[in-house]
Amino acid sequence: MEVQQHDTHTDSTESEKSVDINASYKSWWGLKVESKLHGKVTNKSENTRKTDNTAKYDVKVHAEQLPASEGMLKLSDALITMIEPVVANPSK
Repeated sequence: MEVQQHDTHTDSTESEKSVDINASYKSWWGLKVESKLHGKVTNKSENTRKTDNTAKYDVKVHAEQLPASEGMLKLSDALITMIEPVVANPSK
């Protein structure tokens, strides 16, 4: 006999961070400078665990009828005598 158990467990995480930076400068002479910065970081992690539990068993079974014990034989005889027919005398 073989018993098999398979288990798979998966954990996953996902995260995302973003940043926006805006800077501007205006000088006295009418010069205007603008700067925009956008950054984004994404992280994804996945862990999978697989478990395999397998067991093999060798089973042997033997059964046989044992002879009846003395007590069981006496009980059986008592039951047989209880169910024997009784002759009744017909009423006259």
